[in-house]
Amino acid sequence: MIPHAVSILGVFVDTLAQAPVVLQCTQAAPEPWWKWWMQNVLPVSGGTLIAVWSFVQSRKSEHAQWIRDQRKAEWKGLLSEIAAVEKEITRWIDGQVTGEGLEKIVQNSLASLRDTLFIYPAIADKSIGKWVEFTLLILEPSVSHPKVKGKYFLLLREFRELARKDLGLGG
Repeated sequence: MIPHAVSILGVFVDTLAQAPVVLQCTQAAPEPWWKWWMQNVLPVSGGTLIAVWSFVQSRKSEHAQWIRDQRKAEWKGLLSEIAAVEKEITRWIDGQVTGEGLEKIVQNSLASLRDTLFIYPAIADKSIGKWVEFTLLILEPSVSHPKVKGKYFLLLREFRELARKDLGLGG
């Protein structure tokens, strides 16, 4: 039986050697360039553009919020310093501080007005000039206490209104 199986196998191998079988596939038609572009390039570039746009928009809003925070901080410091002058005016009226001493305190406040960065455009035109006038008013020898106090409260109200407008709080 073994020789019989070997002879069948020999015939089979001989048949395979004589008629080689070659399998060939038909070549597919090439895809158009626009279809390749739509499948490969567009999704990647679209996703990248969306990510970049989102990043830029969030940075703009964060920057605007930072500027608002800086403005609030400057207004808070400036208004508290101007309000501290009221205490010194009271001391001046009581005779505890001389006109020159009050003038130095007001001059320091004037320096703070000029040192502002974010709110300077809101106060530059009129307010600093009015504060200088207030300083000169204090130095007048015959100035009355009610006049100084009245002028001070007008300035304080003006600064508060400027702060409300500048911060977008109405006013």
